Order: sequence, then C-alpha cells, then structure tokens
Amino acid sequence: MNGKNTGPRGPERQMKEPPGAPESAAKRPMIPDLVASVLMVALLVASALIDAPSLPIATAAGVALLVIAIYLVVSPLFFLARHGDVRDGDPFYGTREVVTSGPYRLVRHPQYLGYCLLAVGLAMLNPAPLIVALALATSVFFYIQSVHEERFCRQHLGRAYESYAERVPRFNLAAGLIRLITSRPGDSQERDASAGT
Repeated sequence: MNGKNTGPRGPERQMKEPPGAPESAAKRPMIPDLVASVLMVALLVASALIDAPSLPIATAAGVALLVIAIYLVVSPLFFLARHGDVRDGDPFYGTREVVTSGPYRLVRHPQYLGYCLLAVGLAMLNPAPLIVALALATSVFFYIQSVHEERFCRQHLGRAYESYAERVPRFNLAAGLIRLITSRPGDSQERDASAGT
C-alpha cells in the first residue's frame, strides 16, 4: 500500500483514503517491517562475512528457495501496479482494488513470504549459528508485519479483501498451489465479482 514515513505515533505508512474511508483505514504500522528490514540487512552482511560449510542437499534446497523468493519479491511490483487500480503518481503498492493474479493467486502476502524464503535460503546456504538466528528473526518479523498488513487490507479494501482472504492462504504456498490446481476455471473470478457488490 502507499508509503510515507510520517505520523504522530512514530513511523507509519499512509495511503490516500478512498472516498468515505475512516482515517484509521488509511494508515498501517510499519515497525515490524522496519525491524525485519534491518535484520535482513544484517543477515546479508553476515552471509557475506561468515563462511560455514553446507551439505549439498541443503545448498540445493537453499538455491531453490532463493529462486522462488526472487519471484515472490519482484513479481508483485508489476502485478500490483497493473491490476490494483493505482492512481497516477502513487507508488505501485497504492492499490485501490484487491489483486488476485500472479503470485496473489497463491498467497496473500507474496513479498513478505519471499523475504522469509530468502532468509531461510541464505541460512541453508550458510548455516552458521548467527546466520540461522538472523534468518529466523527476520522471518518472524516479516510474518508479524503480514498480520498487521491483514488488518490494514481488511479496513482499506473491505469485503472484497475478506472474500479473497477466505480463499487464498496468507503464507502457505503449498496450500495455495493445491487450491490453484484443484479449482475449476472461473471460480475465483465469480467470487471476486460477487465480493465487489
């Protein structure tokens, strides 16, 4: 959603309010996001400075997680801007509609999940105790931020987001893939259309 680091109670992200939205719907806390970001930077620095041997299977799994993480972190940049009814001049995450395409068909918070997978992938490539601890802490704080984001999305996007949240898991990529594979074509579009009314 939209971001400016201003607010009377510390750093908050603000959005331009949709017509009739209460003021509280236009703000979301970003403290867990800031903590997670600092931890991620520390994890990246530690990964560059510390070298611990990894088992070949862990290395392969770590590389696979990094590839998935890159898709989950980068692709929302395009899907939010293209499908989220973002106003001219607003950042890509300033959506006014629920986005249900791309990675958002699988999980509700693909970027946060991607950051978690990135952290775990780095720990699998370099399983030094400090790196593993930083990866776990980073993942916990990104998950906490996703919970805060849920409240914001429910307030900002209303019933359409509620309907979306009933169908698509927050973080469980396996459940999202199974749901996608086993669903009938047109199911999500019909539900999305009825949620908007």
